[in-house]
Amino acid sequence: MKLKIHFLLASLFLGAHVYAGNLFEEMAEVNSRWLCEKDIPDFVHQSTLTFSSDEEKIRMHLKLVHQILSTRETDHLSAEEKKNRLRNLDNLLHYYTQESLPKNTVAFGRIPVFIDPFDNFCAVGYLIKASGHEALSRSISQKMNYAYLLNMKDDALHKWVSKCGLTAKELAWIQPGYYNPVSWDEMKSGTSGEVTAVADLGPMGMLFGGQFDSAGAARVDNLALWQNGLSGLAWLPFSNNGVNGKVTDIEYHNGEIYVSGYFNFADTTYAGSGVVRWDGAQWVPLGEFYTGALANVVHDLEFHRDTLYAGGYIRSKINAPSLFTNLAKWDGAEWVSAGGSPQGVVYALKSAGDSLLLGGTFDHVDGKPMARIASLKKGLFSPVGQGLGVAVHAIELHENSIYAGGGFQSTANDTFGLAVFKNGDWQNLLPPHLFQAYNAHSVVQVLESTPYGLFVGGDFSYSAMFDIGINLIRYDQNKGFYPMGALDGPVSALCYSNTKLFVGGRFARDYSIPGQPADLGNTVSVDIATMFSVGEKPLRIQAQVYPNPSSGAFTLEIPENARVKNLRFIGISGKSFPVQYQTAAHTLELDVSGLANGEYVLYVETSKGVVHEKVLLQKP
Repeated sequence: MKLKIHFLLASLFLGAHVYAGNLFEEMAEVNSRWLCEKDIPDFVHQSTLTFSSDEEKIRMHLKLVHQILSTRETDHLSAEEKKNRLRNLDNLLHYYTQESLPKNTVAFGRIPVFIDPFDNFCAVGYLIKASGHEALSRSISQKMNYAYLLNMKDDALHKWVSKCGLTAKELAWIQPGYYNPVSWDEMKSGTSGEVTAVADLGPMGMLFGGQFDSAGAARVDNLALWQNGLSGLAWLPFSNNGVNGKVTDIEYHNGEIYVSGYFNFADTTYAGSGVVRWDGAQWVPLGEFYTGALANVVHDLEFHRDTLYAGGYIRSKINAPSLFTNLAKWDGAEWVSAGGSPQGVVYALKSAGDSLLLGGTFDHVDGKPMARIASLKKGLFSPVGQGLGVAVHAIELHENSIYAGGGFQSTANDTFGLAVFKNGDWQNLLPPHLFQAYNAHSVVQVLESTPYGLFVGGDFSYSAMFDIGINLIRYDQNKGFYPMGALDGPVSALCYSNTKLFVGGRFARDYSIPGQPADLGNTVSVDIATMFSVGEKPLRIQAQVYPNPSSGAFTLEIPENARVKNLRFIGISGKSFPVQYQTAAHTLELDVSGLANGEYVLYVETSKGVVHEKVLLQKP
């Protein structure tokens, strides 16, 4: 039943490979001006259509707008304005039936594109061009290529609009946004099972943990290393045999790796606590917990002031130096009390300045009320505001604020999910009408702070107007929430490293991507710096690309005072292909031997401007 709900939501997701819904709502998703117009025919509100592609939906938008504008009264126009209006409407008809639409190759989501790198004009850009003012269209593209018409400040444009016979608002209604789905970087078929932890090991690569026995072509035991080797990025086993059970967390501290989970052996080393340390050559077990009918499990590890803390469902062993439940710290030889015991499972730990924050199912710590979240400072526990109503599963610091992610008080009245601590208490960030919990187990499982916003993963769907995100969304403090695709299973691990966001969980598809391969393999990455740093670009700079066509490599020359910030090849389908380059060089040799033959746009963002040149690859 849950998978069915996921699919139904995904079928309505903006940019999904099948668009099926109320025609008016579909059109308003392309251009929100549909919500402002008064003379929309009843059939638009009453019809339901299925579109096979975003291009088909945009052409329908242009067709309907053309039909409505063609019926409007024009008695208030001068003879010249009437003539220009009819000519522009004729050109619009030709455009949506004959011309190629631009592609959004620079930003995730739906944005306007005046002229794309393949020299395809948007509808308004084409009307200006067809009226004999192509230079004006290109000037607008240079200065405001990704802006909506009503936000454009240009005297020459305003002069053209005043004579074209169409109002600025009518032109703004014509201008659609073009959708670009998340450009996931697939990780060589991923893992055979769920990924629950990801850690950045610096030059060693990214370490993934969970419950899987293979990663790519490598046989592994619940731990796998994603590493750049001689033949490019590849999966490798970590240590001889990994661990013999599910991994819950990975911490990398002072050059050593700490792993926790539902296991009792790491390679051949017995681990009585389910927590081990990799010292660079072998696994070292960290102490023991109580042995009884119910297994102990550490859900989260965290270093706070150079001391390792463990939170979960744990109890001190018999004859331990100090007694504890659900929270402990490592003194270098034994697990000992951290100063008190939460009366409930601890799922999340986070070091925050002088305090260690902990969240879980508990409502008391040593008999003192602390609702699901508490602060530990110098051995003393204190509540954090009034607490939260249901279990806390994730805590993160982002832009000087504390965020908590967790469950929901009920499926009928969705509350909490994600909250921020401000002015001495918690503020809910996911209003019930925007956030859907599938059932009592729906949860925000993981949070990750990045320079491009707070990323929120778990088992949920987010819906605002025509934006739907399933299991992964981004939060911007100033602008709100943005969907990050429609993954068909929960997200339980996030890690930001070197402009990339690594996503792990239990998913195979992103329903928002047309033609997406059948299996993502539970883990993907995406260059979020490329996705979210796109704004109005500087003017293009002079550059040379040669030879063109090429049989295997291109040389790019840029001005000596320019530094490359982003470089990629864009295929005719809009998919990006990053290549290696030296940021400090002004003459770059670009090896594209890994690309298939065909036409591409070389897109280069530099400190002084932008280069986008068509190139042709013709390997023998």
